[in-house]
Amino acid sequence: QSFGAPFYIYNYYIVTNFLQRVLGEHKDWKKVGAETINKANDMLFPTMMHHWRVWPVVHTFNFYYVPLHHRVLVQNLVLVGWSGYLSHLNHESTELQTPKVEVEATLRRIETQRVQRRLSIRRDETTQLRSISASSQGGQAKLLNVKK
Repeated sequence: QSFGAPFYIYNYYIVTNFLQRVLGEHKDWKKVGAETINKANDMLFPTMMHHWRVWPVVHTFNFYYVPLHHRVLVQNLVLVGWSGYLSHLNHESTELQTPKVEVEATLRRIETQRVQRRLSIRRDETTQLRSISASSQGGQAKLLNVKK
């Protein structure tokens, strides 16, 4: 926890940022390297604070309460979430978001999705009504032609 984790997290930020920028549109290796190192340095301490809140609790729970044959499973399940969290922190942001900001962003995203679903349903209903109307008008025209 004291030596391996900072090394792993720092290298994670270095490798992912460097590859994102080099494989993306940036081709100046020196500039990309400097930006990458600066971002890794800025992100390391806040990420380690989160790391030290999560992993000691996970390991304590894992070693005291989980049977031996399930410990790797528990650790790997938490690791999947932790890797996603690191990716979230690393994705196009140089600042860590507070939980309050994350919750507000999530609520805005949910509301946007809800509105989009409503619009989609209304659009589908309108399309269905038009097709029913068109088919009923076509049927009425056929009836009129038969009667003539």
